[in-house]
Amino acid sequence: MDIEYYIVKNIAWNKLPAEVQSLIDNSDEYAKKIKEYSVVNQLKYKDNLIRQVEKNQRAYHEQLLRYSREHYMLFPYHLSEYIINGMRITPFQYYQAILIRMIEQEKNYDTLPNFTAADCFRLMGIGRNQYIDIINQYKSSKKFLGMIKKPIKELLPTKPVENLNIDFWWTIRPGYISEDDIKSMVTVEEKTVIDIIVNDLSKPFPAGNFPYEIILNLYIKGLIYFDIIIQDDDLIYIPPLEGFVMNRTTGDYFEKLLYKIFVSIDEKTTIFELSEVLKIDLNLVKNAISMYCRLGFAFKKNNDINVNNCHDSWLKHMTTLSSSSQNNNNRQTFNLKENFINSLKLTDEPPSSSLNVIVDPIESSNGCSKKQNSDNSSSELSPNSPIPSIGTPSPSLANDNSKRIGLLYDSTLAAFLMMGNLTPGLKSHAVTMFEVGKLSDESIENFVLELEKIEDYSTDDEGCEAERYFLHAILLCRTIQFLRHNFDLTKDFIINDNNDLLQHSTKGLGLDLIRCESLLNLDQDSCERLLMRNYELLISVAPLSNETQIFTSDLIPYFGASSLVNSIWFKLYLYSITGSGPISFLISKGVRLARLPDILYNYDCIMLTPWGRDSTVVSISNALIAINETTIFNPVLIQAYPQNHFKLTESELLHIPLPLLDDQSKDENLYLEFFLKHSAIKRMRQHINLNRICGYLTLINYHKPLCDIDQLNLNEWCIFDCHFGIPLFDRQLNKDVCNRIRSNRLFDKQKLKDLIESNKKLFHEIDVFIRKNITPLSSSSSSKINYDKHQQQYQVPLPPNCIMFDEDGNLDRLCLN
Repeated sequence: MDIEYYIVKNIAWNKLPAEVQSLIDNSDEYAKKIKEYSVVNQLKYKDNLIRQVEKNQRAYHEQLLRYSREHYMLFPYHLSEYIINGMRITPFQYYQAILIRMIEQEKNYDTLPNFTAADCFRLMGIGRNQYIDIINQYKSSKKFLGMIKKPIKELLPTKPVENLNIDFWWTIRPGYISEDDIKSMVTVEEKTVIDIIVNDLSKPFPAGNFPYEIILNLYIKGLIYFDIIIQDDDLIYIPPLEGFVMNRTTGDYFEKLLYKIFVSIDEKTTIFELSEVLKIDLNLVKNAISMYCRLGFAFKKNNDINVNNCHDSWLKHMTTLSSSSQNNNNRQTFNLKENFINSLKLTDEPPSSSLNVIVDPIESSNGCSKKQNSDNSSSELSPNSPIPSIGTPSPSLANDNSKRIGLLYDSTLAAFLMMGNLTPGLKSHAVTMFEVGKLSDESIENFVLELEKIEDYSTDDEGCEAERYFLHAILLCRTIQFLRHNFDLTKDFIINDNNDLLQHSTKGLGLDLIRCESLLNLDQDSCERLLMRNYELLISVAPLSNETQIFTSDLIPYFGASSLVNSIWFKLYLYSITGSGPISFLISKGVRLARLPDILYNYDCIMLTPWGRDSTVVSISNALIAINETTIFNPVLIQAYPQNHFKLTESELLHIPLPLLDDQSKDENLYLEFFLKHSAIKRMRQHINLNRICGYLTLINYHKPLCDIDQLNLNEWCIFDCHFGIPLFDRQLNKDVCNRIRSNRLFDKQKLKDLIESNKKLFHEIDVFIRKNITPLSSSSSSKINYDKHQQQYQVPLPPNCIMFDEDGNLDRLCLN
């Protein structure tokens, strides 16, 4: 049993099970582990075992802060009560110390992890460009013949930025306030606010109860801090990210938690429900949500506090920000505008000219709640209402609690959208797809609007790589439009056996985009619970990158590849069951070839597919060096490639769209009808239900085919590959696959059940095939399997032996002398 489990459960040494005590030398060693775990995970002092180990609370927090600074962690806001109020260390001072240390060591800006960099920019206004300027000033401040430099602190801001994002519902807490502070730092109005919050610490005072400027000034002076309280029943919405800093990840406990919740959260699930689904402590989930709100990456959907019940200065301030945000993409402005739009009443109230402090927050909150419920009772926008900006949930969808379709993509697609510079407004969506790992249905409408703008460009004029980016974006747009709210496609989930609507809508299911890699942040059980709760079915884009690991479950219909199907093993499996395929050699890791197999010298080029990497085509003259360099680190699949062609023509490479039609007589493609007679495809259909999957099957011709169908020779073609999902690299193929999904009604419930059974059968057969080929000839079947350490969770073993698929259609072990 993991020792950390007992530390989290606050189990003292004398209550540990005997078998656990035997793993630790003595109680002192256990105390050392408690202290180490508490510091690394920023545990609260009074609620955990650390209070029994470290009697000095201040010493514990000093050590915790020192460790956090050294590892560039986020400021521990959940410990603010002691760190800010008791030690007088503010987040601004914390990040100032981190930057001073970085500048002294002349470290790159990328040293800061993503979320730490975002919070540092929020408070100090120091981003990448500003940091580079400061570093340059520091380097140039040397005296002419000396090493004395200008103090770094003088190069940094002395106080938090004035355009700090503060939401009116955040709770004010007093910081460390001395009598000298009251005498020298505060005005009469500021002292009034301080007296109110200090005299009744048991009450939560929202910032909106007081004048905006006074709250801002008190925070800048370090006399107050903000406690962002998240309730069990809160609903949270994450719009497309603006201003997210993409530096690096470090893997600390809180960063892992933030990314787990990023991909898991949605606007229909309460915080308590999310905690239950992920099996994560509720307080940890609230800490993460609080951080999102603090950084401006999320906002409450069911906020009980209405801006119209706040001090008039907030309404004026937010109105100014709302109007100025039309020409400003700043994340802080954007977030305030969102709250303004969601809270603004349709009628104006008379302004107040006095300080007008609202001193009863409970009464204020209740009143706000009633008004907000009344305001939200109608989904129609008034002609005078502000137009929602990007990221604002559509009113018609905000209350849709039905399950959706999950469209899985990989990091490569997100990178295409970021690197392609396709449209000005697309980048924030692409960053969200990569960092959050999900784009929810509420954001899809604006995403599609941005993608549609790409249609206006001529992709043919953009060049090879840019054309690839444009094409993927355009076909992603068409795929989303096909799947999302397609009533005919998903009516089985909307209409019951009596032909009654199950939903109060004639629309089909909504659609979420989900990044495969982000799901790997969750353990398998949590991921399964999350997907089962939110999605009727999953479907992936195709092809996914070879390095992509994919979550699969027997409990949810999935039109896509598993980690096994997405591996080199699947190609070899196809070749073995069909007796058809190109000449192939799978060379295991560590093997060095003295020369290429003789048969490969009949070709000018070969295709190399390193394990977990995408394929490349190399000339035969450079192949041996490339292969031996690759096998140092990974196994590699070597395949013959048609002569004299780095890029195959349509007459050499054929994509057959899947599913095959249930009524094949409706297929108007004569070429397809001809190729379906291929003996390899017939054998393949005995193992894979090609009528219940979507994707494409690729055939390759190593001869010189003629375009006339009457002169085509099926024997000259062989199976090359098969991919599951909706293709995004070919317009016609994408269209054909979507049309066939509709024609075969693949999303009908009975056919989804068939799909689950078909997937089970296929995955089992592939697993048996792999185990057969990885078991040493001289060993029993129980011999140890060599799993890739990065893929162990998804059971994709590395090949311990070299394997060959020859020209006669036989798959066998390869003995290299």
